[in-house]
Amino acid sequence: MNPIKALKEMLFSKHSAPQSRLEYLFATQEGAKHLDHILILREDNEMRIPMAIANGVLIFSGVKAKRLQDGMHDTIREFNKHRIPLSRVPDAVHCSFDELFVEVSALYFFAALREYWSKEDEENDEETDYYDESGDAPYFDVLKQSLYIADRFINEFSGVPVPVSTLVNRAFSYRSALERGNDIFEKFNGHVLSRIIPDVEVALSMGTPFLTAQCLITYNTHSEDELLASCKHLYRKYSSAG
Repeated sequence: MNPIKALKEMLFSKHSAPQSRLEYLFATQEGAKHLDHILILREDNEMRIPMAIANGVLIFSGVKAKRLQDGMHDTIREFNKHRIPLSRVPDAVHCSFDELFVEVSALYFFAALREYWSKEDEENDEETDYYDESGDAPYFDVLKQSLYIADRFINEFSGVPVPVSTLVNRAFSYRSALERGNDIFEKFNGHVLSRIIPDVEVALSMGTPFLTAQCLITYNTHSEDELLASCKHLYRKYSSAG
């Protein structure tokens, strides 16, 4: 059975859908248990390794996205309390978990892939040794597969319109920024703020520095070493389980 279809049937056929399905799946312990169950159902499937890594990266992202959303809400609440508008059109200011989740997930996937993208660029796409000690599929290829699987998950479960390839394109935008020597945080901050305040007003909003501070907290605490160790652990765990 298609894993996404199976997950939808398991979660939403008998129960009312949570306010944010993505938040439920990737930012709560209960949701993570359902993801583990899907992996068990597909333990003989060759896609279980990239699926496990996709789930792992998205869970990392879900926790951070929730903290970022809470920080943004606190900031917006303070501005509203003092009647300081963030935008000329108040209704245009919003802070959706799903939209922040896309941005944080893209940053995390970039962090996971950056080392290998850099090597790929340096060696001009020549064959490189990204094999794990088990001799299974190249780790880099599995990471790339996990990015596309995560993109599909977000497209299927988001409560706001997220076109296919949105996550992939966002992750690759950081690769392009790296190649051009641009600042990764500035790129991330711009993506996030454009989700909250209309793009044309970000530079003019009094709240921009305060919202940027919340993005900086997320960026500076995104636990890259822990993420990389987790991805490699999942790769080896599910490779050896086969």
